[in-house]
Amino acid sequence: WRDASSAKLQEKYFKESHVRWSELLRLPYWCPTRFVTIDSMHSLYLGMFQRHCRIVWGMDSSIADGDGVTFDTTIGGPAEDNECIIKVKRAPGRYAGKRSRVLGKETLREVMADMSRTTLPTWVSAGPKNPGSKGQGRLKADEWKTLCTIRLPISLIRLWGTRPPGSRTREVLMNYMDLVHAVQLASLRELTPLQVERYEFYMHRYLTRLLELYPGTSISPYQHLSLHFGEHLRRWGPPHSWRCYAFERFNGLMQNIPTNSKFGENVLINFPIFYTHR
Repeated sequence: WRDASSAKLQEKYFKESHVRWSELLRLPYWCPTRFVTIDSMHSLYLGMFQRHCRIVWGMDSSIADGDGVTFDTTIGGPAEDNECIIKVKRAPGRYAGKRSRVLGKETLREVMADMSRTTLPTWVSAGPKNPGSKGQGRLKADEWKTLCTIRLPISLIRLWGTRPPGSRTREVLMNYMDLVHAVQLASLRELTPLQVERYEFYMHRYLTRLLELYPGTSISPYQHLSLHFGEHLRRWGPPHSWRCYAFERFNGLMQNIPTNSKFGENVLINFPIFYTHR
């Protein structure tokens, strides 16, 4: 990536390896996997949950449900990749045509029906009203968290939990619940070493089984980073004191400051006043 002759080549190399060059790598003591902080808000809520629902399950309230696999087994073959803690096998072949929707209109209709019958505590974000619809817009981190740790488990366990053990639907549910268990453990305000180990166990099992259940999928950068998150939990403890919620909230407040299209001037004038009154 560093020696590429153009930005287009750099983009190509990044898509292939998910690795970029950083000037910090010139420092002899710099270790990227130890010194780069992984934020739980972006990596788990906006990264892992969003990818599973939108990319893996193809969440869409306008398309019929499916099994999540449309796959041509005649193309390609297995290749092994080393992904730090986990050794994964890239699924053989590639998708033939469009992937069917695991979270299609029938399942999402049941999810929304359960939402209307469920009352959440006032301190919990209500989550999206119409998940999977085009009119819903972009979801925030808290909305993904509520949808994926509360709304979906309530409905999917009811719908899929009674399927025979070993059936694809049951395996899809169990795989998803591994992700939910891992994220819930990583979101606790008090953590023990055993709970960190359980986080790593569930996340490892989730990613391993993901590649088996959904041929053609691959490990994304955020999924890769999730395997290093246990190290951060051991080093710094529960993430509520060092995740990015406060920083993102502050960014939002600054973005709402009127600038009159004169970028920089009003911020310099208003920032000291704004900061004093916080």
